[in-house]
Amino acid sequence: MAPIFTGSKFGFGRSADAAVPTVFSATGGDISNGLAPGNGYKYHTFSTSGSFIVASGAKSCEILIVGGGGCGDFCSGGGGGGGVAYIPGLSLSAGTYSITVGTGAVNADNIPRAPQPNGGNSTMVLPVGTVTGLGGGSPGDYNPGNGYPMPSTGGSGGSGAGGGTVAPAYPPDAPYPAPWYTGHPATQPSQPTFGGAVTNHGFGGGTGGPNSGSPPNPLFLTGGGGGGSGAAGEAAGPTSAPGHGGRGGDGQPFPQFSYPLVFPVPIAAALGPYSPNETHYAGGGGGGLHRAGGGSTGLPSASGGRGGYGGGGHGTNGPEFFAGGPPTNINGADYLGGGAGCTGSAAPTASISGGKGIVIIRYLV
Repeated sequence: MAPIFTGSKFGFGRSADAAVPTVFSATGGDISNGLAPGNGYKYHTFSTSGSFIVASGAKSCEILIVGGGGCGDFCSGGGGGGGVAYIPGLSLSAGTYSITVGTGAVNADNIPRAPQPNGGNSTMVLPVGTVTGLGGGSPGDYNPGNGYPMPSTGGSGGSGAGGGTVAPAYPPDAPYPAPWYTGHPATQPSQPTFGGAVTNHGFGGGTGGPNSGSPPNPLFLTGGGGGGSGAAGEAAGPTSAPGHGGRGGDGQPFPQFSYPLVFPVPIAAALGPYSPNETHYAGGGGGGLHRAGGGSTGLPSASGGRGGYGGGGHGTNGPEFFAGGPPTNINGADYLGGGAGCTGSAAPTASISGGKGIVIIRYLV
């Protein structure tokens, strides 16, 4: 009788020399370290610099890298949202992958009025190279036409800051012309794609300029909206009442990284109002509106620009004076890389900051 083989490579069992699949095991992330929301994926979310450590196995990983947002200033354009680098799938095997998370830019309230620092870059060192989400551009303060050499042209960055304006000289000086300035461009789209492995997202800021009732009044000064990762910032205007600062550009939506999937419940709930479907990242800040010389704009419905979806801060109107620092909704949202809004009031600008960036990794369980 022929022998019967069981438990061998000739029978129904696994042979002693057959390869046993290596289980994928990875750690890292200060917000979530392997959060499993029940959709078949695990998420590792970094809001501070650290390392993604693969202990064993290999997996195709989807990665979102968002730079820090640009800050806001006085009588200028909104800050640009952080640039976004998106990787739809890259195999990662055992090893340590270094991650840097960019901070939001903080307004230095410097004199002479000049462009502020951009948001910080977010990076991840990967087998294809170092992939970067650039920090958002920050605007300069306005130029009042009385000797300051730096007009508010906005700053280029991951997404660009909105343009500002040049105010007329205050009495008793003769009025100065008040040309407007285009917003600065986005630099994220020029980042390397590493052979098509990376998609880059970033847009430029909107044009700023004098705003008005009718006819145009050069005393009304407005900033353009900061660019977002999904859309350009809006130009200031219109040039007839009611005037407004430019709206910040919306961030790019990423449904697979929706806030309830990647953040614990308290953080997800706090971020929910920044996106109608909780999926946008790196929105631009809104431009401000100001009447040269102070006082009311005389336009009851005039307003600063709304922040873009994805954490963009709102711009403010000149009459919206505030005590104790700017309102919290002028700042860009942390964890989303939102650009800050511009203030139209003469309050200190030192605390108008962009939102910190984020790096998120997900893979099938």
